[in-house]
Amino acid sequence: MLVILVVDLTIDEEKRVFRILSNEWAQRYQVEHKRGPSAANQLRDNPQSGLGFLLENGFARAGGEQAGYGSIAGQALEESVRENESYDNLLQQADAPEIVWNQFTRICNQKGIGINQKINRGVVNGLVKLAQNSIDLNPFKHLGVAVITNPVDAFLQLRRIKGIGDKITSFFLRDIVTVLDIEREISPECNILFQPIDRWIQGMSKCLWPELENRAPPWLVAWKIVIKCKEYSCSSLRFNQGAWKYGSSQIVDTEKIPEGMNRLLDKREYGQSQ
Repeated sequence: MLVILVVDLTIDEEKRVFRILSNEWAQRYQVEHKRGPSAANQLRDNPQSGLGFLLENGFARAGGEQAGYGSIAGQALEESVRENESYDNLLQQADAPEIVWNQFTRICNQKGIGINQKINRGVVNGLVKLAQNSIDLNPFKHLGVAVITNPVDAFLQLRRIKGIGDKITSFFLRDIVTVLDIEREISPECNILFQPIDRWIQGMSKCLWPELENRAPPWLVAWKIVIKCKEYSCSSLRFNQGAWKYGSSQIVDTEKIPEGMNRLLDKREYGQSQ
């Protein structure tokens, strides 16, 4: 069980933490992972890149990233396109999901990596099917439109795919919104849908708000973040990105989250953040 010590912050200090994470660290996340507006044209206008983005990030779960399933899925798509001469030719075939899945299993076997068919088949097949039913065969573009017109429906379209849970769905939508720079076009009350809650977000939230129990449900943590970001006039999506980036790259050990949170307030390191 994760035990978090309380970091006793003043309101001004808490505000600074929010500003630092949603500014410097969100910017680092977007630049290093190509999740900022500069990536919009490629992902929105190139259907294969749009589907590739989803396939390469659809395994962000325990064990999925370590196995490298995302890069395998991306390679499976590329080889499927090559064999069918074009992306459009591939997606126009009724069995396109199975074509990509067969490539996925072949590459896994080639690399000596377990296929984990029970979960992975649903992810691969479901995302390719979503692409087949998307605007211009581009699921990234399709979800970008859907999240503006009906955020709940956009969430459910992804959540219905076997193997994609709440966290990965929120992760996808959070980054689609930031890449397309459409946060201002979405009702603020829907921002709770764009808050993937992992061990870093959960741990930092416990530091900031000791009233949250160690096992507070993800929706409650997400709601608290959205409310506080509104109070401090910063983006809750960028806060989430920045908190994950800072935690995963600078703290590393969840037991050291309180120490890492205090380092954020070190003026020698973050003297420009107000």
